[in-house]
Amino acid sequence: MLKYLRDASERPLAKILMGVLIFSFVGWGAANWILGQGNSMDNAIMRIGGTPLKLTAFEQERNRALQGLTRDQQKQIYADRDAGAYFSQQILTKLSTQIMLDKRADALGLTITDAGIAAAIRSEPVFQENGRFSASRFDAMLANSGMTDDAFAAWMRASVTRDMLVSAVSTNFAAAPDFVVTAMYNARYAMRNIQFAAVPFADFKTADAPTDSQLADTYAKNPKRVPEFRTISYVLVPAKMDAPDDYDRAYVATQKLEDALIGGEAMASAAAKFNARYVQLPAIASNRARADGTAVADPVLTDPVMTNAFSLDEGGQSDIIETKSGFAIIEVSKVDPAHNETMDAMKTELVSLWKTDEQKKQAYLKANTILSGLNSGNGAASIGPDTTVGRATGAPIEVLNAAFANAPGTKTIIPAKGAFYVIWVKNAIEPKIDADKKDALRKEAAAMMSRIVIDDYSGFLGREYPAKINNRLMNKLFGVK
Repeated sequence: MLKYLRDASERPLAKILMGVLIFSFVGWGAANWILGQGNSMDNAIMRIGGTPLKLTAFEQERNRALQGLTRDQQKQIYADRDAGAYFSQQILTKLSTQIMLDKRADALGLTITDAGIAAAIRSEPVFQENGRFSASRFDAMLANSGMTDDAFAAWMRASVTRDMLVSAVSTNFAAAPDFVVTAMYNARYAMRNIQFAAVPFADFKTADAPTDSQLADTYAKNPKRVPEFRTISYVLVPAKMDAPDDYDRAYVATQKLEDALIGGEAMASAAAKFNARYVQLPAIASNRARADGTAVADPVLTDPVMTNAFSLDEGGQSDIIETKSGFAIIEVSKVDPAHNETMDAMKTELVSLWKTDEQKKQAYLKANTILSGLNSGNGAASIGPDTTVGRATGAPIEVLNAAFANAPGTKTIIPAKGAFYVIWVKNAIEPKIDADKKDALRKEAAAMMSRIVIDDYSGFLGREYPAKINNRLMNKLFGVK
């Protein structure tokens, strides 16, 4: 095969990604560390249309991707469970997509001749010296990558056929119809000629305080739910989570600390005995907020930790939890269940709500009087001068939305925060044609059509080659117990 590659004549082909040659197949053994020992080399993480995506393929691709990251990025992936899971998900998505494209190319009978592959390889600058293909350079790079020439040619053939499929649906092969571009242009750049008036709630007076009956009615209409609060403590055994030796040391220490807690020892004394950090927190809600609304800033209190804490019974302790900074065990000492706030506790707020509601009623009566005059043909002068507005300029946002949502000739009342607006949408103003803007919209419309085609094609591939997941391996891969 290599002799054929050397001898084949040069023909230009589209460039394909050659980065795989940069990375060695000898990685960190990351998946083995995550998944533990005893995983069969034949185990498949999932099957796509019956074709297995094997653990070994995932492991190799993950290692290659890791080698392309900085040291700090690698540490984050090992120490942060969420970052590691996201990184693994990206690898799985890439590999499963490749399998779907390979299966589709095979179903369509797409193939690349040896001559085509040879020409593509010979034309790659990475394999050239002084503008010509260098067999020694090619051999050296393959040796560094751990690939044979036949394996590389097979990889390249698969890459080119995948590219053929993707290019067929991702190219803007058809211009957007002119009526689509015109409609988009008119929708984006059209103007409206309107008149409007504001009727602020604050312009109206109310009694100083509601009666007890009015206060009770306001309370019934505005229930305030107080979330569940929990008083939480935790112990943390610090560890360098990206260093396997320190990881193992801290985990063993945490297991011993856990045994002491199970044996009835208090969390604070157990923490002191095993050089762990003991933290007692104030009562907090699931979003980490105290009763006064301020947030507790603690790096240990990640979303998974809070979910765990709010799943425990009062007095309960969690299993060992991995965090970025070590291993933690949490304890819930008190649970204050969610409940409706009492009327007495809400009194000041209820008085304010009642006053606003009374002002709102008077403002609506005033707005309705203005609208009635407008509809009778006698009130145009009372709602302000003619105003030309665009979709984002010229009036408050509520007025702009109503101006473009309603047909010309519409007269109506628009509710807003702190006011009512009376609006008359007098007429639409067609935009002046700007050739550059219309050209940009044409390209935007073509790109949108292309994205729709790609999304549709992706959905087709998913239906044609459905994925069946090996839950046992997938749960281990993502750390699900």
